[in-house]
Amino acid sequence: KVLSILLPETKSLLIALGALTISTAATMQFPNAIGQMIDILSGIPAMPQIQHEQQLEQMNRIALQMISFFTIGAVGTFIHSALFDSIGQRIGASLRKQLFTTIIHQDQTFFDQNRAGELANRLSTDVHEVAEHLVQNIAVFLSNVVRSLTAILSMIALSPVLTMYLSPVVPLLGVCAMGFGGAIKRFSKQHLDVLAHSTHVATERFAGIATVMSFGQKGKEVDRYSEVIQAAYEYARRVAVFQGAFLGTSYMVGNAALLGVLWIGGGYVLDGEMTAGQLAGFCMYAGHLADGVFEISESVGGFLKAQGSGARLFALLDKDSITEKGTNATPFGNGESSLILPPNYNPTIRFEDVQFSYPSHPNVDILHRISFSVRQYEMIALTGSSGCGKSSVVSLLLRLYDPTHGSITLDGVDVRRLNVDWLRSQIGTVRQEPILFHASVRENISYGKPDATHEEIVEACVAANAHNFILELPNGYDTIVGERGASVSGGEKQRLSIARALLTKPRILALDEASSALDATAEQDFLRQLRHLLESKDNNLSLVLFVTHKKSVLQACDRVLVLSDGRVTETGSYDVLDSKKGDQLRKLMMGESSILK
Repeated sequence: KVLSILLPETKSLLIALGALTISTAATMQFPNAIGQMIDILSGIPAMPQIQHEQQLEQMNRIALQMISFFTIGAVGTFIHSALFDSIGQRIGASLRKQLFTTIIHQDQTFFDQNRAGELANRLSTDVHEVAEHLVQNIAVFLSNVVRSLTAILSMIALSPVLTMYLSPVVPLLGVCAMGFGGAIKRFSKQHLDVLAHSTHVATERFAGIATVMSFGQKGKEVDRYSEVIQAAYEYARRVAVFQGAFLGTSYMVGNAALLGVLWIGGGYVLDGEMTAGQLAGFCMYAGHLADGVFEISESVGGFLKAQGSGARLFALLDKDSITEKGTNATPFGNGESSLILPPNYNPTIRFEDVQFSYPSHPNVDILHRISFSVRQYEMIALTGSSGCGKSSVVSLLLRLYDPTHGSITLDGVDVRRLNVDWLRSQIGTVRQEPILFHASVRENISYGKPDATHEEIVEACVAANAHNFILELPNGYDTIVGERGASVSGGEKQRLSIARALLTKPRILALDEASSALDATAEQDFLRQLRHLLESKDNNLSLVLFVTHKKSVLQACDRVLVLSDGRVTETGSYDVLDSKKGDQLRKLMMGESSILK
């Protein structure tokens, strides 16, 4: 299957193979020419002067022939070297694009089960091993196959008997390759797995460096990373040992065979059955054969390593996404699997008997048969203690996951029937810990709408109460915010992410603790602006869903849904629920008074 990635490059590979064959065949003329020269030179002292001149002419002729062969070989080498390198780079680029596309289209469950650092390692190390190394090894393998076959044919032409003595060498080396190859492949895969884990460890610690430093754990993290790298080294060392043993065995067998040729061939020269030049040429061809078999053996080891990496890559490339299926939309009413609702749809959301557990813990229910509705032009809040399932509601609405039981509908249509990309385009989302990319403020805000005008961006920022602080930044909207928004405060990050969500003009706005880092004044300004947008007839926003603990936000909402242990236990306005002494919201406020402020 690994070799299947070469199929698109068949034409280029055939041209490169032709050039490689020509250059190798040209190089293999050298031993024969050396043998002829040795025979000419060995007879010169006993020849008359006139014959010396004839022999010199023969040597000149041989030299000119070799110059011609070397010129042809140089051109062939240039062609196949450039082509093989280009093929490797193209395959690597293509694989990285395919792999990145496959990964980014996976569902949330996939990212829950696969760490970011390890996925990044697949894009770098594994692709390099499979693509560039595979092509390099193919070039080495084919070159040395041609080299070895040419050597064998030339040896047969010079001395069939001596060639017969060398015939057991190749199958012996094949047995060695099979013996050592399995171990090399197994340990190579284990080495790459641990190396991918080390990338994840480093990436995670660098991302959380503030926590590492504040708890004084730099030394511990160095030890942790060192342990992982040591484990990777141990597997790499085993690969090196088996490769070394394989290559050492090949070297010993090849050179022992060459020594035997010299011993037996020397007797043939003494008996007059061969000339010294023929023996020299035969030995050089035998040397080429030994080197060729050695290089073939080494390239086979490279193939085995590429297989280990390839198995991991193809496991990802063959992976199908569950919730991401059905993204090729069909017009409304013309299909059952991937619908797009008409522009005037009613954005009423209905959770009906929804039960949910995360795929990583299928036996632990987060939501227990919950049912509720959110109507058009309504601002509601979900509240409850930590872990009660509030954020899971938003994740289900976005189809990051699907419920294990029940249904979620938008305008009466099950969201599983809707086009995933279209559904998410209707929902603006802001998380408690928003992610900003290492780019300008403008690029971060327009992430969901790259073609937005400056006026549209400013309008969204004004609505999110972010415009004024942006103007105070060194380069205004062109200020680079740093990796994960490192150069702005937590509250500023939240306001930028709110602006990013508003810019797309969503019908539904889902805010998961989106005002947790805002001060009281900024929060009140934001809530007033949000209410204005919701009530404005010329605005697209039709529904707002808050996930929050904050009393000020709960009071601003039309309805509050209280979740407890994955169930909706109360629903109503904040004032009504707060007046019910002894009920769930009041208990929650008393128990978490430090949060509900």
